[in-house]
Amino acid sequence: MTFKCLSASLLIFILLLSACNKQEKVPLPENLMRLTNGSHKDWRLEKVTYILFNVVDQIPDCQRDEIYRFYSDGRGEILSGPNPCPPADPENPTPEPEVQATGTWSFVGNGEEIHINWQDKMDWEARVDELTDSKLVVTGIVFDNYRVTATFRPL
Repeated sequence: MTFKCLSASLLIFILLLSACNKQEKVPLPENLMRLTNGSHKDWRLEKVTYILFNVVDQIPDCQRDEIYRFYSDGRGEILSGPNPCPPADPENPTPEPEVQATGTWSFVGNGEEIHINWQDKMDWEARVDELTDSKLVVTGIVFDNYRVTATFRPL
């Protein structure tokens, strides 16, 4: 076998291999269903990565356990978790979740990005890195110049 034939065979093999690993874009209606479960779906922050470090421990417990609810009509809510801010009344240590913020969300383009506006908390546009029934991963800029990746899991 000549060098040209071997090179051509290797190139074809690499192209075929890379084609198998290529992720197809998920249609927007499917992403909508994954994010909202058809009506609404609750998500909780699992991890926040800045550079290579998981910095979720730097977020206060009362914010780390908040529930992010996405409705299929583009509305959203942030609900208090088991450790609300301010701390729960000692006589009622496990209160019902309270709405901490309301807002809107929308997919940008074909769903490669999401725009979220939590009133009085955050207006954020982020790249959707992964969205499955069991995981949401987004990357965006916070505090004007810090690129973070946030991972959420459904409740």
